[in-house]
Amino acid sequence: MSYPTAITTLTAKVDLTDTINAADVNSAYTEIGAIETTLGTGILFQDLTSTAWSNSSSAFTSVHARLSNIERGLRLGVSGAPYVRTDAASTITAATGTVTLALKNVTGNTANLFETYATGTTTLGFRVNSAGTPYVNADQVVVVNDANYNTIKSDITSLQAIQSVNPLLLTGM
Repeated sequence: MSYPTAITTLTAKVDLTDTINAADVNSAYTEIGAIETTLGTGILFQDLTSTAWSNSSSAFTSVHARLSNIERGLRLGVSGAPYVRTDAASTITAATGTVTLALKNVTGNTANLFETYATGTTTLGFRVNSAGTPYVNADQVVVVNDANYNTIKSDITSLQAIQSVNPLLLTGM
């Protein structure tokens, strides 16, 4: 058996020319078994039964064991790694001149891009909707110089102008 420490060279056989011995077939079976052992069972499934992550450089018993360890590391977070933990707080530090976190929507998505909740509640606090508009609770956040801000500013200016009109001038109307 060569695999996984080496790659076996198998010699192709020619029909009606070469004699096939049991050793030829058994050699291939041995290598197939070594590949299966290295891959391990359950390779197509996540192993979320353990929360232990190992940064050890020791050999894993199978590819499945190695992939499971990587997935646990991704879920639990690794200090200084460029991904966000899914089970606890994460801090993302941007490099100078880079976007720290970009949320981009896809065509047809109407779900919020971002949501926050108070600890222990299901009450939605801050959110960014699918169009990228920020809200606090149910109220849209007004951003200076956007269309909503300019409309509100214009309405206020109009109201102030109406209030400044002398009421005695309006009596003859």
